[in-house]
Amino acid sequence: MATYRLEVDSDPLGRGLRRFKRLARSKRDLPTIFSYNGVDLAVSTSGITFTAPAKGQWPTPVRATLRLLAMLAQSPPHGEEPTVMSFDGERLCVADCTVLASADEAQHLPVDTLHSMRLYDLLRLRSRHSDEDLERSGLRHFVEEAEQQRDRLVAKAAAILAKVGVNEDDLRKLIDEKTK
Repeated sequence: MATYRLEVDSDPLGRGLRRFKRLARSKRDLPTIFSYNGVDLAVSTSGITFTAPAKGQWPTPVRATLRLLAMLAQSPPHGEEPTVMSFDGERLCVADCTVLASADEAQHLPVDTLHSMRLYDLLRLRSRHSDEDLERSGLRHFVEEAEQQRDRLVAKAAAILAKVGVNEDDLRKLIDEKTK
């Protein structure tokens, strides 16, 4: 089995965990993905992603439940010492908390790690990745929501700009060019 061990910068990890605190109380069984791009650990669940600088080896994403983040949110890591995170093929350990988890080479996400979930970033994903890739990564739902939000914004903007001859098609073409 490949080696899964990271030393994660504790302060950004602790700040990110605080974002999950309320969600973690009520939805502990939500799938949560832990991935590493060589520079940052990315933790994603339910449309929320946070990153923290990390060093080590983490060859493929690891899937666990939000239960781990709920435990960690009780007493988030902080300070100058890095937080150690490891995965042994069955259990994901962060600091002194551990939960069942899984990793699968076939689940490796071709979608780039998102450092933010801004509308623009989500719209760009549609032009760069197939529906299958978005589905496997768990992002398809969020991209579709972003497209619906884009359509609402385009309709509002077109109503305002109608007096100068700008319509929804013009605005959608502009957005599509910008997000490619």
